[in-house]
Amino acid sequence: MMDQFKAFETVEDLLADESFLAYCSGKDKVLVGHWENWMRAYPDKEILVSQAKQLLIASLVEMDDENNSLEMLRQRLSKESSSSSTPGFPGSDDAFDLPDLSSFTAPSSPITERDGGKRSSGRSFLFLKIAAAASLLIVFACLLLLKPLQRGEQYLQVSTDKIMSIYLPDSSLMVLNKGASVRYPARVGAAADSVLKVFIEEGEVFFSVDQASAYSLSVRTATGLLVEDIGTAFSVKSYDDIAEEAIQVQDGIVNVTHGQEIPVRLEQDQALRIHKGSGEYTYSKADRLSTSGWTKGNIALYDVRFEEAATALGSAFDRKVILADPQLAGLRVTMLFKTSQHLEDILKTLSLLYNLNVLYENGNVTIAFNEEG
Repeated sequence: MMDQFKAFETVEDLLADESFLAYCSGKDKVLVGHWENWMRAYPDKEILVSQAKQLLIASLVEMDDENNSLEMLRQRLSKESSSSSTPGFPGSDDAFDLPDLSSFTAPSSPITERDGGKRSSGRSFLFLKIAAAASLLIVFACLLLLKPLQRGEQYLQVSTDKIMSIYLPDSSLMVLNKGASVRYPARVGAAADSVLKVFIEEGEVFFSVDQASAYSLSVRTATGLLVEDIGTAFSVKSYDDIAEEAIQVQDGIVNVTHGQEIPVRLEQDQALRIHKGSGEYTYSKADRLSTSGWTKGNIALYDVRFEEAATALGSAFDRKVILADPQLAGLRVTMLFKTSQHLEDILKTLSLLYNLNVLYENGNVTIAFNEEG
C-alpha cells in the first residue's frame, strides 16, 4: 500500500482519491495508520497533503453549516482537540472558526453523527466527498492557486471574486482580499528562528496575530517595505498599479521600515501610506472599518489617493474603473460604502463631492473631472 501512495503527486490526485477522504474523516483506523506511515516515510509529501486539506477546508467553510456534521468535520481536520476554541475574527459581529491549517494529526476515532437514534459516519463522509469535488473545481477553474515554491514555503493566490481566510502555522489569522497573492512558510521553523515571514506579492491582507504565539510576524512587500508586528491586528495593502502602499493598525503596535530609513512605529487606529516613488509619508486615522471592514463588505477609505478608491470600487463591484485624467489619480478622498449598495449611487455622490463626470460604457466605468464645473 505504501508503494500505491507514491502515485500521489498533485493536490488533484489526493482530492480525487476516496482513501484520502477516508483518512481525513478518520473512518478507518487502519487506513489512517497507512497514511501517517506514508507521510513519515516521505516527509516531502507533507506540504502536498497540507495543500489538499486547506482546499478541502476552504470548501467546507463555503458550504452551509446548519448541520453539525460540518463542524465535526472541521474539528477532525484540525490538530486542535474539540474542547479548544479558535478566537473569532476581530471586529466582526459573528465570530467564525477555522482550524489551524499548518500541521494535521488525524484523530484515531471515526466521525459519528446522531440521526434518529442511530450513529452514522456516512453523511459526514458524503460532505467530505462533496467538499473534495468543490475543491477540485476550485483547482481546475483557478479560483485558488496553492503551490509550493521551495521546501517549506507556500504560495497562495486568491481569485478576483473571493476573499480567503487562512491560519498561519503559529495560528495567527491571515485574510486575503480579492486578487491578493502571498508567500508564507508551510510550518514554523526551528526554535532559534522566532520570526514568521510573510511576503505579499500584491494585494491587501489583514493579519490578526495569535497572542499566545512564540513567534513574531514580519510582512514584506514587493517594494521592500517591511512591517514588523508587536502583538497586534493590522493590514497591509500593496498593489502594482497604486502609487502608495498602506499600513493600518487595528490593535497593538507595528514597526514600519521603508528602505534604509529609521523604523516608524504605528499604534492602534493609526495608518501610514508611503509613496513608492517619492517615499513621501502620509498619515491618517484607521479603525476597524478601514482595516478589516472589507472582510464583511464594509469599505472605509480615509484620505487616500483616488486611484486607491477606484481600485476598491472596481474590486467590490467587479467592474473596471478607468481614470481618464492623470491628475485624478492623486486626488485625495475619503469615502465609506458597502458592497450591498449600488455602484451608481456611490459614484453619483462622489461626482457631486468632487465635481466629477462618470461614463458607463461596455461594462467599464470611466471617471474624469467635470470640465463644465
